[in-house]
Amino acid sequence: MGPVGLAIAAACILVWSLLSARLERWRISAATLFVAFGCALTNGPLQVVDVQLHSHAIEAMAELALAMVLFTDASRVSVRRLRADAGIPSRLLFIALPLAIAVGAVVSLAVFRGIDPWIALLIAVIVAPTDAALGAPVIEDTHVPLRIRTVLNVESGLNDGLATPVFTIVLALAVSHGNGHGAGPVTAIVAPQVLVAASPAGLVAVGATVPTETVWASSDGVQWHNAGPPSGLEEVDSIAGTSAGLVATGHTLNGSGTETFTVAFSADGISWTPVEVEPGIVWDDIGPQVQSGNGRFFVMGGYPGSLTNSTAFRLDALDVTGGPGGRGLIGSSVQGNGGVWWSDDGRRWTRSTPRVVNFPDALYFGRGGILLSTTLREIPGGFGLDVSTDGGKTWKSAHDGPVGAVVCGQGECADGPDGTFASNGSVIVALKSNGKTWISYDGKTWTSTADVGPAQYFGPLLVLPRGVVVGSAYGAAK
Repeated sequence: MGPVGLAIAAACILVWSLLSARLERWRISAATLFVAFGCALTNGPLQVVDVQLHSHAIEAMAELALAMVLFTDASRVSVRRLRADAGIPSRLLFIALPLAIAVGAVVSLAVFRGIDPWIALLIAVIVAPTDAALGAPVIEDTHVPLRIRTVLNVESGLNDGLATPVFTIVLALAVSHGNGHGAGPVTAIVAPQVLVAASPAGLVAVGATVPTETVWASSDGVQWHNAGPPSGLEEVDSIAGTSAGLVATGHTLNGSGTETFTVAFSADGISWTPVEVEPGIVWDDIGPQVQSGNGRFFVMGGYPGSLTNSTAFRLDALDVTGGPGGRGLIGSSVQGNGGVWWSDDGRRWTRSTPRVVNFPDALYFGRGGILLSTTLREIPGGFGLDVSTDGGKTWKSAHDGPVGAVVCGQGECADGPDGTFASNGSVIVALKSNGKTWISYDGKTWTSTADVGPAQYFGPLLVLPRGVVVGSAYGAAK
């Protein structure tokens, strides 16, 4: 949240300070009003603040607010009144609360089909302890009998403390159960293909083993536990994670030889639930891919449709040997039929705007923006770039930078025979096949850096937290 967001938050506090007396007469609490402010100012036509729900700043603010609310609730409990009438609060805390947790676990199993029982119990433990913050006007209203107000205040102030150790135990059991398959931990996963992502519970790897794929879980990236085959998802093609969970794309081979593609969500990497990215969408033969960055999921893919008018691109450039002369290739492009969808929770998806002209290929994340590489598919080397500075919600063409030509072969674009990109969430690095490099923090403004020489291109391009490795050359971050 930047200066604009802080100013808006301060304005909301000022509005409450000026109108609190009147709003309280209407039974509108501060919590209710600020929830309304948050929904209105971060969504829809009135959106003026772009909040990354899984950023460290929002997490710290939420933890601080929760600590203050819980402390305030507990401080309001009158020990003298509790001793005088402890019967009803005791029944609420030691009978009703466990029953609510049990019922919540059963409902979770019914709603989230295939979910691990320990995960279902974990959800119930999180949901069951109610908080009376939104009902504060009722507790403070002198028209409500004192005994009822005391009971509600005591129960809401103490239930979180009682549920916390239960939550810790159930969380440990859920993790150990998910890691309980197989003969013990291993330090190497052997499979033709291994896809790795970070989940709220730790690292998850999906190995393309026979006869079914296998999920491996790790808390440190060194020791991996066999968690068994994934449930609800076959033939995983890509996987990504945030603090909200995991999203994967996969496919199933039909009897007719065609493929059905699926996008699915999981909290643990084992039990997967299909999600609908867009109603009625049918993916093309390549299928969707998922990436994550800056706390947000992105699904990219193409879908069948009619061809537009044949658009010609001339690829006049150096030949593959580096000598002068143009190849002079002419090809036609399939315009449109590509899309990018974003989600903060992995379940509800929104298409980015405007529609991506070409077919999305890969995302590269900088601290001030996201770079999207696209392909034309119908032209050898056809390539395009788009950039977003609002978290991937909207995109603009990025053809005006040193790496921004529409078509590869012109000497100024990326993935393919002409160069490549890499990023680490803070900086984006573009490396050309001639050894020249540029860096950008937002995908729009590029700065030329060292020339590592054409031979270095054939080595790896790695963007590390404190530097960049290009082949055998290393550049330290400034």
